[in-house]
Amino acid sequence: MSDPAKPPTRARLIYTALCVLDQTIDDCCPHPVKPNPGLRLALALLHFWGEGDRSPFDQFWRVVTAAPNAITRTPDTRATYARTYLSAICRQVGMPLSVDMLIGLRKARGLPTYERPPAACLRSEMAEQPQDDRGDPIKAAGRSPGRDAAVGKGGQGA
Repeated sequence: MSDPAKPPTRARLIYTALCVLDQTIDDCCPHPVKPNPGLRLALALLHFWGEGDRSPFDQFWRVVTAAPNAITRTPDTRATYARTYLSAICRQVGMPLSVDMLIGLRKARGLPTYERPPAACLRSEMAEQPQDDRGDPIKAAGRSPGRDAAVGKGGQGA
């Protein structure tokens, strides 16, 4: 347990604010999040310690709070745009986003890693069909390696 008399370090505050943004990305799919003080504080704190370009912070806010279909056409696109802006924000505060960082953010939030995305964020055919016994989501969506090979060769048979 941390000492209440000792304030948290700058790095710890930045990491906690990044956890808030990561949670917001999870929450914005399929519906936008409602503006809230926690999100505002996290963005303000990160901007304060960032390199000064406010654009990724503003864009993150717009993407996660915008009405459905106002900025993106599908729910998964909203999360993709938000993650792109999170990457820019991470670079500005000196903690570049990487796979290890994403795993760390999930673990810090007490979430398991490498789970399937929520069904609401998947294309309808992937959400409706279970994965086959090998866990191959491509086959579960009705695609086959033979078809994909034919498509890759300009539609000619494999």
